[in-house]
Amino acid sequence: MTDEQLIGLAHAVGNMVKNEVRNTGVCRGVIASIHDGQLHRMRKVEKEIIEHCGEDWLNNSAAKQAVFEMLRFATQIMPPDGFAFGSVINRYRSTEKLSRLSEPEVHKLLHQSGKSYKQLMAEGWIDPPQDAVIAIIQTPDRICKFNQTYDPKERMFVGQPIVDCGPPEYFSGRLKMFGKEETTN
Repeated sequence: MTDEQLIGLAHAVGNMVKNEVRNTGVCRGVIASIHDGQLHRMRKVEKEIIEHCGEDWLNNSAAKQAVFEMLRFATQIMPPDGFAFGSVINRYRSTEKLSRLSEPEVHKLLHQSGKSYKQLMAEGWIDPPQDAVIAIIQTPDRICKFNQTYDPKERMFVGQPIVDCGPPEYFSGRLKMFGKEETTN
């Protein structure tokens, strides 16, 4: 798939998340496979996740780990052309202090220090989180990330979405479905 196609799919998943938030006030995760360039939302899988892990599964680290491990396993044994996930997240922004570090130093601090987000905020490395809509589109060869700030008090989406694409190395963590699994703390 081309980057333009991935960007289109990212906007589609982002819009699914935004519609759920507008209609219900929450989004418990949008999960879809991609075949022949078309999204196929897995509503039965979403329903099973909620039934077995609870409606707040996205706020439970152990539940998220179990769900994403199961999805990665299924993706490996029956690979689709692509995988899509969308939700509302806490997005942390770096401070001026963090921006002065080199990329390896930032990676070490954020992913290997064992510090919680609360500790990183208290030490001045990151600002308090903002809610944001995310959509991640993955193929074995490319990753496309969509994010847009969300104001839950006003139930409004702020500004235009930011969408960018890159190679698989551009993405890591438990949500990575293709290629070498790289975990972060």
